[in-house]
Amino acid sequence: MLIFINGGLKAAGIYLVNKKGQILLQKRGSKTNSPNYWGCFGGKTDDGETFQQSAIREFKEESGFEGNLTDIRLLHVNKNRDGFTFVSYIAYLDEDIEVTMIGKETIDGVVEVDDARYFDFNDLLLKEYLHPGTRHTFKSKKQKIKDYINEKCNKNF
Repeated sequence: MLIFINGGLKAAGIYLVNKKGQILLQKRGSKTNSPNYWGCFGGKTDDGETFQQSAIREFKEESGFEGNLTDIRLLHVNKNRDGFTFVSYIAYLDEDIEVTMIGKETIDGVVEVDDARYFDFNDLLLKEYLHPGTRHTFKSKKQKIKDYINEKCNKNF
């Protein structure tokens, strides 16, 4: 079921930072919206879900991860003119995970993830196939992301 706020769809996603300060992204499946782009794990918010609950659920569905995420923080709220609202979060993973849903159908019956990798943040804006929403979030929240990585990983940009 699609949820509309002020006439628009709402959705959420999450970016994961590992102890090296790298960000885990997925390459979207060929039969999804924005196919073949690298971006966050995320999707539509179900009826009764908060944006954060949606982001966590979508990450688990699309990655196969069964553990707990720590230090989840609001990163960005993007509201389009057509009423679409996308809320993104950032969270910390104290160990690298293996994304087990690559090439597999999710609960929606679609292969949503064609690949998943950890990227150095400074290299991400140079990626040709970075999802437009991810590119916008990374550009507009660049310092917030760097501050989070610095805090969690003792890294200095």
